[in-house]
Amino acid sequence: TAYEDLRAARYEAAIAGFRNMLNAYPQGDLADNAQYWIGECYYVTRQYDQAVTEFAKVVSGYPQSPKAADAELKIGFVHYNQRRFAEARQHLNNVVTGWPTTPAARLAQSHLRRMQEEGV
Repeated sequence: TAYEDLRAARYEAAIAGFRNMLNAYPQGDLADNAQYWIGECYYVTRQYDQAVTEFAKVVSGYPQSPKAADAELKIGFVHYNQRRFAEARQHLNNVVTGWPTTPAARLAQSHLRRMQEEGV
């Protein structure tokens, strides 16, 4: 239901649903996904500081999760959007070195090249 709310752009309802799921099943098989999607809800609504907080919980709480690379990538994107280029570069490089064979790493490399071309 929370994911359906997310897809329907009912972000507050989605966040509440994902948080309820995390409260009920903190060690559940989908806990990492729920945490990631909370971050994504904040990201798409441009609540960037909260997005970073929520994505960081994925990276620190679920480091072996496939969502960890994506969360680190999104942290880099947030910092880029906030024009905090040094922090963006750091997180994007973390993706490249920490998860080198993932699609997230390819996106991070692409974004790093873009930043270099932009001179930031």
